[in-house]
Amino acid sequence: MNLFIQLLFNGLSIGCSIAIIAVSFGLIYSTSRTFHIAHSVVFVSSAYLAYFLFTTAKFSALLTLMISALWSIVLGMGIYYFFYKPIFMKSGSGLVVFITSLALTIISENFLSLLFKADPKQLPQNILTNPIKFNSLTLSLLDITTILYAILVLVIIIYFLNGTKIGRMTKATSSDPELAISKGIDIEKIYLFTYGLGSLLVMPAGILIGLRGSITPGMGSSLNMIGVMSVIFGGIGNPIGAFIAAIILGLIRNISLLVIDSSWISTLTFGIFLLVILIQPKGIMGDRSKN
Repeated sequence: MNLFIQLLFNGLSIGCSIAIIAVSFGLIYSTSRTFHIAHSVVFVSSAYLAYFLFTTAKFSALLTLMISALWSIVLGMGIYYFFYKPIFMKSGSGLVVFITSLALTIISENFLSLLFKADPKQLPQNILTNPIKFNSLTLSLLDITTILYAILVLVIIIYFLNGTKIGRMTKATSSDPELAISKGIDIEKIYLFTYGLGSLLVMPAGILIGLRGSITPGMGSSLNMIGVMSVIFGGIGNPIGAFIAAIILGLIRNISLLVIDSSWISTLTFGIFLLVILIQPKGIMGDRSKN
């Protein structure tokens, strides 16, 4: 029972790491309908930047976070403006943009390997990573911070979409871009803003994941894939659905270690995803009336 509770809590923490990626990716995808695979480049490169600034340049933690946050915004918006937008302006298809995004991801991973070497980098251990014993349960402030930040990201996006003027314009753009244009909404600015916001919100994920284990050039690809699965699993355009789906996948991936070998975790994850999508293609919180 103690092992089950430990795996349950660890699964919740891992699920929240995935949720940060899923909810921020979902905001970008539901608005621009762009399969932004290079979203992983943002949080992985931000983690490497934080590693360099904090360990080599000896910047303070606060200054490191501020510079990493600015980098994530500039990078996310830059990817859209310099790579995706020109393709759309030349009537390129979503498939072309997807391949472009995939190419950017591969190039970035190789560039990071060249710049920082392929061996894992470890962020300095600190108060966040110190273990806390609670009876037979071992946790850390890092786990609690990850869970609280994931909830904060969800709240920010829900408030942004429903409680702000630009958020309502974003929802209008997501629903019908042509109608949004006819109403005087500059959808290019909306796209640019959502890329910036989504990239800013995902930035801490790379650092939190790096503190949990280590930073590697390819760590973003697998995590981003599970995040994308969570968006579809939960229902495209539904941040709460993406959040819940990410938590479910995180719990399943961890608790299943009780009965299966770790090498089968990815197979189980994709199998459950396929089963759910075959039953409910719109996702668990999608609009069933349109199925």
